[in-house]
Amino acid sequence: MIEVPRCVMLTGANSGIGFATCKLLADNGFYVFAGVKDQQGLDYLKEQKIENVEPVLLNLTNKQHLKVVVDKIEGYCKPPVKFHAIINNAGFAAGGPLELTGTDLIHQSFEINVFSPLELIKRLLPILRRDKGRIVNISSTNAIISFPYMGIYSATKFALEAISDALRLEIKKWGIPVSVIYPDVVKTPIFDKSIPLSYSSFETHTAQEKQLYRNEFDRFVNTIRKMVKKGVEPEVIAASILKCINAPKPKISYIPEKNGVVSFALKKLLSKKMLDKLLLKQLN
Repeated sequence: MIEVPRCVMLTGANSGIGFATCKLLADNGFYVFAGVKDQQGLDYLKEQKIENVEPVLLNLTNKQHLKVVVDKIEGYCKPPVKFHAIINNAGFAAGGPLELTGTDLIHQSFEINVFSPLELIKRLLPILRRDKGRIVNISSTNAIISFPYMGIYSATKFALEAISDALRLEIKKWGIPVSVIYPDVVKTPIFDKSIPLSYSSFETHTAQEKQLYRNEFDRFVNTIRKMVKKGVEPEVIAASILKCINAPKPKISYIPEKNGVVSFALKKLLSKKMLDKLLLKQLN
C-alpha cells in the first residue's frame, strides 16, 4: 500500500521546540511548511537545508503573510497529498508585575498567543475539513497554574485552553481532533528573549514604582533561570508532538514531562490558598 503524502503547518519553526519539531517531522516523512516571523529566521532555516521543509515567512500578526502561506498550502495539498495538521507553536512570553505591565505589551501577548493562532486555524479549516486533518495547540503548564509575574502569559494560555476546548466540540462532527500539548520548563531561547524584554519593560517605570516589586521580581527571574537550566531538551516536546499527529485517535491532552504531571496534580489536589503558599515559597 502506497502511503499518501502528508503535510503540516508549523509556526515558530526556527528555534527551540519549533526547530526540534521541524526536524523530527521531516525525518518522519512529513512535508513541513515551517513558519518563521522574520527574515533572519527565514534565512537561518533555509541555511539548514532540511529535506521536506519549506521555510515560509509568517509573522502571525501580518494578514498578508497569512494569505500567502494559506495559498501555498492550498497549492501544495492537492489530492493525493493530504493536509494533515496545524501545529500552533509560536509564542511570546513577557513577565512582570501586572500593575507595571504596559497595555501595548498585554495586547502583543494576546495577539501572538491567542488571536493569531485562532486566525490561522479559521483560514485553514476548509482544507482541514476536506482532508480530515487535525489541530495541535502548544500550550504550557502556565495554562493550569498562574505564576506571579507571569500573569499575562498565563492569561493567554488560559485563553488558548478555552478556545481549544470549545473548538474541539464545535468541529468534532467533521472528524477534526483538537489536541493540546503542555510543556513545563524547556531549554529554549524563549526565556533568553523574554527575560531581557521583561526587564526592559520594568525599567521604564519610576524608581518609586520599581521599588514596589524590585526584590520579588529579581528573585522570580533568578528562579526562572535556575529552572531553565534543569529543563528538558526541546526534543522531548517534539517527540510528544510527533506522537500526537501520528496517533490514529489523538488524545485531547499530552503532558510530555514529569514536572508537567506534577503541575496538573497540584492544581487538582491543593486548595488555592495552599497553592498560593507553595508558589510564593519558590520566590523566597
